[in-house]
Amino acid sequence: MAGRLPWDSPRYAHADVRVSHCHAFDNTGDPDYQKNHSGSGIVLYQVDDGVIEPCVAWNNGALCRSGGGGAVGLWTCASRRVVIQHCESFGNKTSGADGGGSEDCVLQYNYSHDNDGHGLMVYTYNATFEKGVLEECAHALPEFRLWVDSLARRYVDLLQPFRAFRYYHPAQRGSASMKAVLPTLTGSGYDHLAIRDGDAASREYLRVTFGDAQADERDRVRRELEAYCGLDTEGMWQIVSALRNLP
Repeated sequence: MAGRLPWDSPRYAHADVRVSHCHAFDNTGDPDYQKNHSGSGIVLYQVDDGVIEPCVAWNNGALCRSGGGGAVGLWTCASRRVVIQHCESFGNKTSGADGGGSEDCVLQYNYSHDNDGHGLMVYTYNATFEKGVLEECAHALPEFRLWVDSLARRYVDLLQPFRAFRYYHPAQRGSASMKAVLPTLTGSGYDHLAIRDGDAASREYLRVTFGDAQADERDRVRRELEAYCGLDTEGMWQIVSALRNLP
């Protein structure tokens, strides 16, 4: 299910969508279609509030030749509040990487196995830092250790191509930081936010969480933190999309 709005539109084409008890298989994709991926199993695009459950996708994407990645067995994109649960995705011929760009979505109780590409992916910017933080969390909350360990092979570190100068623009001014890359590649940036960098985010979080901030100030700062962290997440999807559209 897809919409006709731009992928970064603030609106959504569909709402309250449920896909239930479906099997999606043998969707080969179109080898002559190079502009984007083809041959996915089930995808919800531009959906506000949706569910995929319990569904099975297998043997999809065998003829997809898109350089942008895909296809994918079960996924959502440019959506929010979508839950994919109690599903199985296997034997899909995913030649590349895809997915992401969604907000407040949940994947739970799924079984992904025997796919050519990634079953599930975690986009990060500076994976070494993110892995370190998760290790600290697992140490403090050992009941989540198995979940943290399960992420080890799923990381896609978006810092690497910029640190290695596989892409560089003078507007980055020598920096591979996401704060330099995002506006250079996409025109989007952090200047309109109240909190614009990680140091400020850490200070404000500590101040309102452990200090004597009033309730209304605490609520305001937490909204500002959500906006900052949300752009971090959305920005990674924007960077991936911009890279795919480079000539």
